[in-house]
Amino acid sequence: MDVEIYSKVGAYYQMKTQLKIFLGLKILLLFSLFVLIYIDYRNDYLLMIALFCLCIFMFFHEYLMNFKLIRNVKYEYILMFLHVCSAMIIYYYVKHVNSIALIYCLIFDFFNFNKNILKVFLGIHASLYFLITTIIPTHQDIRTTIIFITINFFAYCGITGMLYNQKKIEVEKEELEQLNKKLTVANTKLFEYAANIEKITILKERSRVSQQLHDSLGHSLMALTMYLEFAEKISNKDDINLKKVLHQSKAIVQSSIAELRNTVTLMKSEPEIQDFTDAIKKLISNFHLFNYIKINYYINKSIDDLDNSIKASLYTTIQESITNGLKHGNATKIDIEILRSNDNLEILITNNGVVCNNIVKSNGLVGIDNRIKALGGTTNYISNTNLGFCINIFIPI
Repeated sequence: MDVEIYSKVGAYYQMKTQLKIFLGLKILLLFSLFVLIYIDYRNDYLLMIALFCLCIFMFFHEYLMNFKLIRNVKYEYILMFLHVCSAMIIYYYVKHVNSIALIYCLIFDFFNFNKNILKVFLGIHASLYFLITTIIPTHQDIRTTIIFITINFFAYCGITGMLYNQKKIEVEKEELEQLNKKLTVANTKLFEYAANIEKITILKERSRVSQQLHDSLGHSLMALTMYLEFAEKISNKDDINLKKVLHQSKAIVQSSIAELRNTVTLMKSEPEIQDFTDAIKKLISNFHLFNYIKINYYINKSIDDLDNSIKASLYTTIQESITNGLKHGNATKIDIEILRSNDNLEILITNNGVVCNNIVKSNGLVGIDNRIKALGGTTNYISNTNLGFCINIFIPI
């Protein structure tokens, strides 16, 4: 935005400078006409004063016009018409290069009008010019008059064309400068956008890694905690079971280390799941030593035909649901059911844990929502006395 503001300010001051230079040249022309009028008509006071008044009028009109002090458009057109008439009258009495230059300067001013008004003023200007230069001097013969008309016509058209091209070049130059300024602003915004995209990408990647750590290590560490608590209870009673518990705890720790390494390397794709049912069996086997925990599952075998991204999301969802049910709900029974139809998948995960009247979504539930939503699915959470806690998921396939 700063670049755009500076560009507009720069263009404004550049335009003001050009207007001042152009106005200064016109004032010099008018001042020179004062001198020429005095030299030619100092013996004819009335005509000299009349021509002086016309010059003064043109001077003030130039000032008002260049500094845009005329608010009413109609008045602007009327004053411009009077300005043209004044310039033609002065040219009629003072045939000098200065008066001709002043006449052609008016054409340059016409180009600031819209096309329809421009045509009107060019027509008036050309008519008065040819009237004064060729028709009024009746002392010339027809042949000379025709020659003068032809010469003046080509001269007028040539000079008008040059002025038009000059004005067109200035307009195109100004448009090009505006385009360059817009391009500069666009490039600045593009760099800002790229920087923001990079920040968003980093934040998303951090969120993904955080979710991956929560889903994988959270489940494993929760299971490990339960094993260690169980080991503490049987440490003086059952050495055989204690060894089994410690062995399983060691296996969980080793698995957690492997998962941590996989997460830290920021895997570019989801882990490949060849046999979904077997993967769920291994997940549930972490709790096989706990006799009071019962995890049942029914999985349609055709799940293995699905895309790996769906299977990976389902696996992580089931993993998080087991973790939440055991950790927060103190559940002793978990039922997992995955049904497949032609159009969608339905996943139903229920447990007999503590009833939750006000469900507050933790990182785990938020992660489930995000994963299912990314697949175009929906997630519903239900908790009541008869059901315990239930997660109902629909995914279109």
